[in-house]
Amino acid sequence: MAGHLLMTLPFPKPEPLLKAFQGAFPDLKVTFLRHEVKPAEAFVKQDMYIPPEILREATHLMTFGVVPDPADAPNLRYIHFSVAGTDHVAHKAVFKDPNITITTSTGGPSIALAEWVMGSILGLTRQLFQFKDLQNKRTWGSSAPPPFTLDGKKMGIVGYGSIGRQVARLAQAFSMDVVVYNSRPRLTAEDRKDRNWYQAGSGDPDGTIPSAYFHGQSREDLHKFLSQNLDILVLALPLTPATKHLIGEEELSILNANSPALLVNIARGPVIYQEALIASLKKGAAGGGLLGAALDVTDPEPLPTENELWGLPNVFITPHISSVTTQTVMRAYRILQDNLVRQLKGGELFNVIKKGIYNGQKTQLRVQLHLHNLIKSTLTNLKDSSITILFNMTQSSCLCGANVITYEGTQELKFKCHCANEGKLTGASPFSLNFITSTDSLKVVKGELKTWGFVVDSGNFMTNHCCGECGSLLYRTSSGFPGKMAVKIGCVDDEEILKTFVPEVEIFTRNRPSWVPAVEGAAQNWTDFGTGEGPAVAVEAN
Repeated sequence: MAGHLLMTLPFPKPEPLLKAFQGAFPDLKVTFLRHEVKPAEAFVKQDMYIPPEILREATHLMTFGVVPDPADAPNLRYIHFSVAGTDHVAHKAVFKDPNITITTSTGGPSIALAEWVMGSILGLTRQLFQFKDLQNKRTWGSSAPPPFTLDGKKMGIVGYGSIGRQVARLAQAFSMDVVVYNSRPRLTAEDRKDRNWYQAGSGDPDGTIPSAYFHGQSREDLHKFLSQNLDILVLALPLTPATKHLIGEEELSILNANSPALLVNIARGPVIYQEALIASLKKGAAGGGLLGAALDVTDPEPLPTENELWGLPNVFITPHISSVTTQTVMRAYRILQDNLVRQLKGGELFNVIKKGIYNGQKTQLRVQLHLHNLIKSTLTNLKDSSITILFNMTQSSCLCGANVITYEGTQELKFKCHCANEGKLTGASPFSLNFITSTDSLKVVKGELKTWGFVVDSGNFMTNHCCGECGSLLYRTSSGFPGKMAVKIGCVDDEEILKTFVPEVEIFTRNRPSWVPAVEGAAQNWTDFGTGEGPAVAVEAN
């Protein structure tokens, strides 16, 4: 492998490891420049001088958070982060550069983080921190009975990724019941497998430890999970606009409704609304608040000396160092080495950040819709038009619940169809509401859909994909738009999509009854999309 690997890390230069790298990749030049900050400071101190000639030559970069502008590193094609989370740098231009592949060290810090979680929990539940204070005072003191031992207690984990899986593994060793919550459904055994890098003998590769999986993206979904009589809540999810202040006053009230719980945050500080956290900790177990909290992250960081959290007796705080161990650093190098081998062989890399989704964060895509051969007036209105949408996993289900599908992609075209057969399909409405999206990531996560097909008004052969029990039509595929599907909006489970759905075009308006008004602003097409071949869609990143 030819190229130049630049390492900018807040750790001592690993001489033996660099020799091993050069032995494994003799044609790869390696330059190590130490970022002279403490590891805990590297999340916020990202400036570092790098000689311009090194930046211009670098093809590969391993870093904690020092990220150059692509213009200063024209040959850079691969960045590997020595940490799992990249929210501290996700705004950088490299995350929008389609020529740069980015991977993380997800799975590397999991063992250290999970040990910190369980150690902190034991410190709080067995009052080890209080006894250490008594030791410092040379006092042979006594204490109230510990709140509880861990066997038989229920732990809830928000974010069942590599870290959450290792926490669950250790909790299971303490005979705890583990339940988990993700934003996306994990309904099948295949969906529950860990796709990221993990240390052999660690984590939960097959996703079999939790006794129950919960999922959702609404407050109601989260509240249902928090009401499961949890004794301990562990936050191990990424920070995104959707997860900022995910846990506030209402959530803490639900969590502590039946009995006071312990809260552990190894995610990011802003995931919790800090004023609500402080208020609940002040109430304590006797006042209906939290029993205690273990925080490796705070909002802000560093935590100001005057912040009330420092002085609360039921809180354990560390300065974002729960993952910092010698082994964690070595695993970050190991993941990079594994990826370089895979890159050399043309294989799929571990822990790749998908362009368009950075650290779980939704990012916008620009979708240009070119609708060919429409009538002249429609073409004038729609040619080269563009809309901005969100890239996200979406779920549809049938009326009886026997069938569930998921699909990740853009709503490439929202349309209202007045085909002559729509009334017979619905038994009610003479039209249907649909959006076009790709079938690339389509998964039937529950049940088995029935199919039947026929020739539609456009002359294309249309296949309906339905529930064999209740008859719900979830989506259609057509010879007119191969590789794509028309999703029926009424079966989509995301309420936000239903609320915001507005057709951009109406087709076969020749069949529209006089009492059905035209959609304001939508293109009006007398027949189909014009050629019978459907919309041509080009997607490009912002």
